[in-house]
Amino acid sequence: MRLLLVLLAVIVLAEGHVAYWDLPFCGMCKDLVGKLKGHVEGGVSGLTQFATKFCDNVPLVAEGCKSMVKDNIDRIAAELKNNVETEKICIHMQLCW
Repeated sequence: MRLLLVLLAVIVLAEGHVAYWDLPFCGMCKDLVGKLKGHVEGGVSGLTQFATKFCDNVPLVAEGCKSMVKDNIDRIAAELKNNVETEKICIHMQLCW
């Protein structure tokens, strides 16, 4: 998954459109993390359940989405509790610049 993201980023850089394009999954990450803000009270378990449902709604990348959630849910939960901005959380996961 990260290899695909890196490859797509290299293509964008090669095209010279860096100022106009973000990493392909940045928008999806910001959407997910933004929606997770309303579920922090449910703890990691509640966040995981909500995120899994979110991932199921994007069938083309559902497995990669679920893998990203599994690998990062503890960090996402901690950063949400500390009121870290949505975009910064996605930057920490290397899904945004």
